[in-house]
Amino acid sequence: MEKVPNEVLDLIISHLTAHRKNDDLYQARLVGRRWNQLARKHIFSTIILYNNSNTALQGFQSWHKLLGHKSVRDTAQRVIIHTWPDGVRKDEGPFHCDWDEWEYDGEWPEFTSAIDRIIEVDHLQTLEIHFSEMCRGDESHWHEYGPSANNREMPGERKAALEAVYKAVKQREARTGTSPIRELRLKHLQNIDPPEVLVNGLLKGIERFHLNVVQEDNAFLNDQDFELPENFKFVGILRNTILAPIADQLVELSIGAQYEWGLLPARFKGKGLKFPNLKKLKMDYYAIGYYDQMDWVIDQKSLTSLHLDNCQIVTHFHFRSEEEEWDISTDDWKSSNENPWLRSLSRNYYTFDLRWNTIFGKISDGLPRLTEFRASWAEIGCTKEDFSRRYINFAADNFPVPFMEVEPYDRVKGCKNGPWNVADAAHDMDVAALEALKQTVRERRKDKNLYIG
Repeated sequence: MEKVPNEVLDLIISHLTAHRKNDDLYQARLVGRRWNQLARKHIFSTIILYNNSNTALQGFQSWHKLLGHKSVRDTAQRVIIHTWPDGVRKDEGPFHCDWDEWEYDGEWPEFTSAIDRIIEVDHLQTLEIHFSEMCRGDESHWHEYGPSANNREMPGERKAALEAVYKAVKQREARTGTSPIRELRLKHLQNIDPPEVLVNGLLKGIERFHLNVVQEDNAFLNDQDFELPENFKFVGILRNTILAPIADQLVELSIGAQYEWGLLPARFKGKGLKFPNLKKLKMDYYAIGYYDQMDWVIDQKSLTSLHLDNCQIVTHFHFRSEEEEWDISTDDWKSSNENPWLRSLSRNYYTFDLRWNTIFGKISDGLPRLTEFRASWAEIGCTKEDFSRRYINFAADNFPVPFMEVEPYDRVKGCKNGPWNVADAAHDMDVAALEALKQTVRERRKDKNLYIG
């Protein structure tokens, strides 16, 4: 190994550790000085500001100690900040934070001073902010039941964290010799109007933007939660306030959520969105219920990579009257008197006949530069692929889970047009279209490599 160049050895280490924890790298540091230098680069390329009952109670001393090493400050290129102390309730003590001061005044000196340490990270390129998955909106009906947000990160607390991060970013920019931050990752951003500091602050100059959205989810989710105002407004906010202003600068974009988004109770209207420099697009849990719903994706002719993870076509809908209350267009749907669930439900039932083979064909024909494509459907909570999950149903009277997976035949036996038939009936043509798309992509990639060679 002594004759192996550092560049080659470094590449080998990066591939070996890409999907593994750092335990092996810690051992590699003991081999010798050369191994220590190379392993350290990978161990400390990403550093994490943990926020929990241990780190917060100790004033984030472990973080300050880590950043006290010049080698760490010089090596780190990605910082992950957890804004919410996992496992902590506001009504339990002791905890060194006045929650009201943090929510309303942005005062949490121990935490903000820890965030300020990113000012010293000269080669920082990627900033990742993890909010809590537990949120509550200002118009939540749960406020009627008194204080019940002890385990929730409230909008004011999320805003305070973003403002503290942006303040540190601006101070870092004022220093000479620092690299620009070009990548921003937001996990569990609440589906409400984003703070000004995000839209006109942290997003400025970002070229790679990865967004994961969360909505209010109470223990006993019902139609009141599903019909919260933000669930109707956010798709418009996402399009017009978050994405449109930065469309020209993005080369990479990921949009996903902790729930099925883009269709109900309000539709994401991507028509007219233009990302002239976008190379990579990834979408998670995008629900499709209209023929033109993927057209805005096909319009991004610069795309070379497209990933669709757990994106699903909704083939059957049942409403009680919501299609009128929510101002839903049913133009692409066929009204039917036959229902796929219970025989007592026969009104406001619709079917939608778009299938994945059509979408795969549009992607193949409409994205001429695409050289990488992935479509995957995994069971929730694990990595097992389940191709049948590419089609789902929506039933407004089936809260807390109005979006439902295909039900097994034996559970609804006797319904001749049940939704369980869709995945099986479309299987062969979907697989054929997917394989044809993959083959087209492979040929383009091969031609590109030959041209470069």
